[in-house]
Amino acid sequence: DTSYHGEMGVFKKFKNYEYQNEYRISIESEKLTREERGEFILNIGNISDISSIEDLDNLEEIIKIKLTE
Repeated sequence: DTSYHGEMGVFKKFKNYEYQNEYRISIESEKLTREERGEFILNIGNISDISSIEDLDNLEEIIKIKLTE
């Protein structure tokens, strides 16, 4: 069931996504710690050994997604 009414916490998810595994981080920040546009920047350091920057137009060539029934 994908219908839900009520408050949804940042660490809750719908049953149909329970198979997905991820790390979630929740940060509450005061307005004084936010940048000019309202976003909070979290510096996580250099992750170039586990990530890459790619052109979105090439995404289908880079990532192969296979759907199974």
